[in-house]
Formats: sequence, C-alpha cells, structure tokens
Amino acid sequence: MTGRRKKFIPSIPAIPDNARNIVGLGIDIVARHRVERMLESHGKRFLKRCFTKEEADYCMTRPDPIPDLAVRLAAKEAGFKAIGARRGMGIGWKDFETVLDNESVPFLTLHGKAKDRGNIEGVETIWMSLTHEDDWAVAVVILTKNP
Repeated sequence: MTGRRKKFIPSIPAIPDNARNIVGLGIDIVARHRVERMLESHGKRFLKRCFTKEEADYCMTRPDPIPDLAVRLAAKEAGFKAIGARRGMGIGWKDFETVLDNESVPFLTLHGKAKDRGNIEGVETIWMSLTHEDDWAVAVVILTKNP
C-alpha cells in the first residue's frame, strides 16, 4: 500500500425535469433596524420611492409597520435577483408588489419593466415565501414557466 488516498470526485446529480421550468430564483434578508432608520430619516419619501401606495397604506395601518415594510423590501430585492435585474434595465422598486389574496396570503406581482422582463423570460407563475422574526425579514422568490 502506498498510503495514497483515492481522490474523491463528487457526482453531479441530473437536473430534474420539473426544475428546468425555473426561470429565476432570488433570496434576500433585510435588517429591521435598517428599515426603521430609513423610515425615521426619510418618512413618506422612503415609502413613496420603494412601495406602491397600497403596500405603504397597508403597512402603515399595522400596529408596528416595520416588520411588514422590511419583509416587503426583502421580497422586492428577491424579485430583482430572480428576474435577473441589473442597473440600467430601468426596473424599479415599485415594479414588484406584495399583494394579499382573499385569505391574506401574500403573493408577488410584477409591474412595468419587471413585467416586461418576465414576459420575455416566459414567467407564468411566481412562488414566494416570506418570514420575519425579531430583527430580520427574509423573502424567497421563484419564477417558473410551463414546460
């Protein structure tokens, strides 16, 4: 025995057929204190720049609007990443909107340039998961198309 170890080469699993329908994936985490500081410093200007009127109105009616604002900001950031947005594409904060359905389940809608980009990429379904706890808000967005 020479004492040499056999080199381990991991095998790369095949991509499942249903995963081929994924157009984009984005995740983001936002610190609560960051949103609190922005709201204190910039107030309505921050709300108007980053959120749709409906998002801002909903959040500001909550007893503590910061967690709701933070998780929506995380959803927008995750949306940017999932759609593949880069500077110069003209996609803005309000092109992503978190909306509640009739059962208060949040979902993400695309507007403006984000919607245009989604159409080009063939996006048909947007999957989103949101959570906020203590100091953090997290969002995951998955964009899919039909086979």
